[in-house]
Amino acid sequence: MHEREQTTEAKFPQRGGDVTYAYDLSGNFTFLSEDGERISGYSCEEACRMNITDFLDSEIAGRVHEQIVSDMTKHVGAVYEIDLVARDGSSVPVEVSTRVVLRDGRPIEIQGIAIPSVIRGQSP
Repeated sequence: MHEREQTTEAKFPQRGGDVTYAYDLSGNFTFLSEDGERISGYSCEEACRMNITDFLDSEIAGRVHEQIVSDMTKHVGAVYEIDLVARDGSSVPVEVSTRVVLRDGRPIEIQGIAIPSVIRGQSP
């Protein structure tokens, strides 16, 4: 595992099935967890050459981009439900929780956890 991946992965509370990820201020992935790889069909290496909008239906990509800009401007995260589009074209409904990471008071990346609806609905 690369140093960047270790640093990002250590910041997330891990729970089986959760998709953890990070992306830069342009929406380009910098990290994708193993569960994210399994659910999306893309390796971390492949995802890190992609943008968050590549995982979204074109109908909602614009709204998600607006949410990213809003989060960065306000330095706050968000919680919302979306459908991710996996490599095979299947739709994966998830609840997403994001947070803005700041350095010296400025946003540097957004980290998120996406919980597939199948897992979210399970009893603890």
